[in-house]
Amino acid sequence: MSCLVNEVKDSADFLDPSYGQTIISNTEKSGKAGLTAKAAAKLMKAGLKKMGKKAYTKIAKTTGLQAVGLNWTAINKVANYAGNFGGKIETALKKALKKVGLNNYWAGVASRVISDVCF
Repeated sequence: MSCLVNEVKDSADFLDPSYGQTIISNTEKSGKAGLTAKAAAKLMKAGLKKMGKKAYTKIAKTTGLQAVGLNWTAINKVANYAGNFGGKIETALKKALKKVGLNNYWAGVASRVISDVCF
């Protein structure tokens, strides 16, 4: 989640400020190659929990995720759906995003953005 989290400058915006400081200070992306949807969803859920609604909302507004309907509730539904999927994370995210109302094009775009932001 580090690549776009630098939009949130204050670790106090995170529910767990120590996690926020770690994310903010570590701006290098970790690789997502080979992550299964279940493993990635587990990481995503843990990250969202530590990030908290306030920090996620700031990031979502900055990245455009909020504009396409990926508010706090929707992103948590996506993470739950992805956790029950057996393929790659981007495929799981795209399918989950289509379930919450995005069309095929925007689901594909948003799945790549989420994948880049979270992994």
